[in-house]
Amino acid sequence: MTGMPFFKRYNLTKYIRGVGIEIGALSNPLNIGRKRAKVIYVDLFDKKNLIDQNPETPAGMIMAPDLIADAQDLNMFGDGKVDFIIVSHILEHLPDPIKALKEFYRILRPGGALYLAIPDKRYFFDKERPVTPLEHLISDYKSNTTIKTSIAHYQEWLDLVELKKKFPVAKNLGELVDKGYRIHFHVWLPESILEMLNYIKKNLDIYFQLQAYYYRNGDIEAVFVLKKCSSLTCPGLPVCLEERYSPVRQCLCKIETIYRSIMGKR
Repeated sequence: MTGMPFFKRYNLTKYIRGVGIEIGALSNPLNIGRKRAKVIYVDLFDKKNLIDQNPETPAGMIMAPDLIADAQDLNMFGDGKVDFIIVSHILEHLPDPIKALKEFYRILRPGGALYLAIPDKRYFFDKERPVTPLEHLISDYKSNTTIKTSIAHYQEWLDLVELKKKFPVAKNLGELVDKGYRIHFHVWLPESILEMLNYIKKNLDIYFQLQAYYYRNGDIEAVFVLKKCSSLTCPGLPVCLEERYSPVRQCLCKIETIYRSIMGKR
């Protein structure tokens, strides 16, 4: 059993209000009531390129973005101009995630919400890849790494993920790099995300408070709701997560455990 989409997709969206952006929605935008929020959809590619890069997704399901922009450079938005940012399964696609987090912090208003969903590499197609160390992320940030300087990431992706797909978008390194395909440049565990957030708070004056989260061991993702705050009002972040998911799902999991125990004794 995996955690209930209801808890992740709806309960946590209560923090999303006002006018904001969702980056890289592709075919699965976060479902938010129109009365609570106005969402501007942002992507690095137009719809044609998104279709080309996602052959496993039906073309008719892919959204045309409202704005074409790089998540690491949202210069069309002024400082503190958006109420929320939705980043669902996107941070891992960025060569420099720390730079992106710095940009998100810049354009969020004080008290604004960052909805951040990250794949847990243990239960995703990245499971054979090593966790990206914090030192590597820091190095990427300090060297201002780009797609063109991320050849080692492409090679790892090609060997451990792409060539194992039913419909690979590329069959060799040259194809993959030439297309500028947005692979998973980095992979994380939930604790790795907290480690990165604690680093940027301590060293880059980027202050996020953990308002709420979803995490269940065995699920493919962890979801964080982060609130932009100042150095004076920002509490400390945890270094690890306890499981937190739908009470209904918790009850069902307990029932399932009891059922399996009973059946195992027969």
